[in-house]
Amino acid sequence: MKKRNPNFLLWFMFIAMLVVIAAIVVFNLLFLKHDDWRKLLLDLMSDLLSAIVIGLFLGLVTKIMTDRLFSIQINMKRMRDFGIEQIGTGLSTEADCRHMFGHERPLKRYPHELKLLFLTGNKFLAHFKEQLIKALDEGCVISLLIASPEQENAEYLERCSFRYNHGDVDYIKEIKTDSLKTVSEIKQATKNPQNFKVRFYIDEYQNNVRIAKYYSSDNKVLSYYWINVQPLIKPAIDLSIALKGSIECYFDKENVDNKNNLCAVSEQGFDLLWSKYKDTEPLYEQYKAEAIDCEAA
Repeated sequence: MKKRNPNFLLWFMFIAMLVVIAAIVVFNLLFLKHDDWRKLLLDLMSDLLSAIVIGLFLGLVTKIMTDRLFSIQINMKRMRDFGIEQIGTGLSTEADCRHMFGHERPLKRYPHELKLLFLTGNKFLAHFKEQLIKALDEGCVISLLIASPEQENAEYLERCSFRYNHGDVDYIKEIKTDSLKTVSEIKQATKNPQNFKVRFYIDEYQNNVRIAKYYSSDNKVLSYYWINVQPLIKPAIDLSIALKGSIECYFDKENVDNKNNLCAVSEQGFDLLWSKYKDTEPLYEQYKAEAIDCEAA
């Protein structure tokens, strides 16, 4: 069905207003008796002018609001076409946390899988430590991708530090003695430490990505996505917006409509890196041992 042009509706309202005003003027001239016709005409002209001014003002406001709302609807539709349902700050809201880590009430519900990609993830891991422990205790599997602290990756991490912190942060040290230390504490506190897996990429970081997946008994998967967009010179925790979306589909069927979905393609990117760096998983124990030796020294 063809949609009406908002300008057509505006002109229709304006013409209808003029017709009503003209009818009122004619009625006054034909049926009302007044000794001073000159005064009557002046009064009518004054009322007519006031009505026109008010009508033009209301019409202008109506057009501005209509165009603005029409523009917002178009922009939101474009965002939804790419799988984005909401835009928020880079900080997680209470609703985000319930979807990401699960909850007890009104019904007990925890994610079956969490996929996390960060540069170091140290602030996220420390801030949501208890929530991650609880999710692990409830059977959640956590896959964490962070930058490799190997010496061969030092140049890349130095460039990141230059961009985000004027070179003042040693990311290798931060990953080993901060991020991985928190991972170790989480593993020690949960009854399912084997469910927390860490792998290390080289230099593929663009945005931090968080994905929570829930599996239902009817073979459906509900996935929630948070993709942070940040400037080139600021870490996500300092300045970023979060693109939020969700996808529900059957576990054993590929959804062809997701090929242009920003959330689905972001998860494909995560899975690609997770598979590419599978050989780095044993490095966690090596870094853990090095951290213990450093503390002992």
